[in-house]
Amino acid sequence: MTVGDYSVSLTTSGGWLAAFLFLVVSVLAFRAYRPLREANRLHQILFGVRQFAVLLASLLILAPQVTLTVQGVRLPLVAVLIDDSESMRILAGEQSRHEALDGLLSSGVFESLEGRARLATFRFSEQLLDPDPADTTRWSGTATDIATSLDQLSSRLKGEGLTGVFLLSDGAHNVGESPLHTAEAYNAPIYTVPVGAGKSPRDIAVTSVTHPSLGYAGRLLKLAVSLEVVGIERAEQSIRVYDGERVVATRAAALAPGKQTLELAYTPEQAGNRTLRVVVAPVEGEAESQNNQVLTTIEVLAGRARVLVVGTPSPDLAYLLRVVRSDSNVVVYAVVPESGQGWGFGAQRALVEASAYSLVVLHDIPGALLTEEATGAIAAMVQAGGGLLVVGGESTLTPGWAGGLGEALPVRPGSSGYQPSFTPLRVASSDRHPIVQLTDDPVADREAWLSLPPFVASVDVEPVSGARVLIKDPEGKALAAVRQVGAGKSAVVAARGVARQELMMWGIGASDAVNHTFWSQMIRWLLTKTEIQKLRVQNEKSAYRSGEPIVIRAEYFDDLLRPVDGAEVLIDVDGGSRGALPMPGRGDGAYEARIPGMSQGEHGYKVTAVPDNGAPITIEGKFTVGRYSVEYEQLLADERLLQEVAERSGGKLVAPWEVAAFLGDMQLSPQPHLSTHRLTLWGHRWPLVVLFIVLAAEWFVRRRRGMI
Repeated sequence: MTVGDYSVSLTTSGGWLAAFLFLVVSVLAFRAYRPLREANRLHQILFGVRQFAVLLASLLILAPQVTLTVQGVRLPLVAVLIDDSESMRILAGEQSRHEALDGLLSSGVFESLEGRARLATFRFSEQLLDPDPADTTRWSGTATDIATSLDQLSSRLKGEGLTGVFLLSDGAHNVGESPLHTAEAYNAPIYTVPVGAGKSPRDIAVTSVTHPSLGYAGRLLKLAVSLEVVGIERAEQSIRVYDGERVVATRAAALAPGKQTLELAYTPEQAGNRTLRVVVAPVEGEAESQNNQVLTTIEVLAGRARVLVVGTPSPDLAYLLRVVRSDSNVVVYAVVPESGQGWGFGAQRALVEASAYSLVVLHDIPGALLTEEATGAIAAMVQAGGGLLVVGGESTLTPGWAGGLGEALPVRPGSSGYQPSFTPLRVASSDRHPIVQLTDDPVADREAWLSLPPFVASVDVEPVSGARVLIKDPEGKALAAVRQVGAGKSAVVAARGVARQELMMWGIGASDAVNHTFWSQMIRWLLTKTEIQKLRVQNEKSAYRSGEPIVIRAEYFDDLLRPVDGAEVLIDVDGGSRGALPMPGRGDGAYEARIPGMSQGEHGYKVTAVPDNGAPITIEGKFTVGRYSVEYEQLLADERLLQEVAERSGGKLVAPWEVAAFLGDMQLSPQPHLSTHRLTLWGHRWPLVVLFIVLAAEWFVRRRRGMI
């Protein structure tokens, strides 16, 4: 039913089916309970009560609802979005930006919309803030996220008839997604009012410092320092790099307006995690000196691993040297017989100085070279955390060979010695060791190993207690084994012919990937210190500016320091109430957590990797949120960004002094508005109570009068 601008309708949830059921039930109830003509008045009353109960039950099924629709008009809605971030404190000429904005707001320019539009005022910084005009003068937001604030405004005012948004800001968007994408899909035009545009403060800002994540003590490292200069025509300034309070690098530079990147050379002297502070000296009259420095961290290693290879010349030795030298993190020192006369004193001297190396490789060398002093030095090196690899041959691992190394090896010489016969190989059927693991597919790995040609010779050896056999022959005899020795590791390969295997694989059109991977992973495993954790965690810097998002990255590796993807990696910051949260994977064993800007002070975090087998690995770290705000990284108002935001949304850039005239010319027509009010004739509880009482009363009376 419609009367003027009002429309009333009655709806039911059951529809025609419920109405039909009501009719059927009513007829049946009437035929079953209708009183006879001679029935007394009590029968008639009880029949009426039963009919009322049937009617009430039917109406409960129908659930009737009255809908009142009113057609009318309302004033359009205009939203004012005020930038409340710290960057509004920056000077724009003789006054700060927030003072210029205060002047615009206190002039009552938006009050001229009264009677023509509804007005909603909001603050924003890193997010939309409560619409309380009394709080619009705090200017304390630690970051500016225009995109998120616009999205939140749209959600807050959904269905309210938003006609336009006036964005009053310096355009210093510094966190979150690009506001340009938000503006393109926005449901109302955005009119941007630039504050502080065209008035450049004098400022030099260090925007970033980039460098390799790893460095080596004593090796040159290059730092790329990005700067942005505004309001300064030319300045001769020095750039210094501090490690603690000590200057470790410096450079003089001629700075000009705009962005530029300068390179500094830095040579770390000590291993460990170093926190570097890059500082540009401030110029006279600079508006803000807080952004003249940036902190960064770098992990400095002691140096490239030193590997000593002592061996008898052979194609197999040449093959092994090629594999080891292909690793850029390794420096190889090879010692072979000096002449046809045999071994000189250089080989024995190198073996006695085994402690100077991270790994010693003995490739088919005679036992005479391994004096008591040499074997003692090698054994001590392994116990202290070094690696030892012995490759058997005619002169090595035979009975009585190098008895002083017995406690450091995973095998002991057998009785048969060197056996020059073709020897097929099999990977040990136990759980896969990282050295022999080629891919993530065990079946494919097994087929790849079986495709290799046989060895041309082997040495009879027997595994010792604690050794792990990696490769064996068809009879089960060990051909390769490894063992943990103290803080170090040792390995033995008691077979020859790898160079021949390489040639044969190339000859059949295949590759040497299996052998090359095996030897590469063998060397890497021996060089990996047992105390080095497989979970590495780092944050971009040890100190962050207030409001700056904190990015924490984790890298998870297996026993060979190969990246592990798809693992469960969790992070807990400051023992948060929500507990540990998952860190999304980024590929290549990397995981990353992005934490919104936090309060000033020191914060701790805990990253835990949960492997498929074994105990979880946990790394703890900390970062500091200092007083340097991301709001001071870019002091120049971004009028260009505001211009593009306005254009993409269908709005316009309006200068502050043009706002009053622009508002006066705005076409703000009343909007057709349809308001709907729904009224359920009853709730869910009281009709059921009434129905129960009516039925109970009728049954009680009939029971008392003997009618049942």
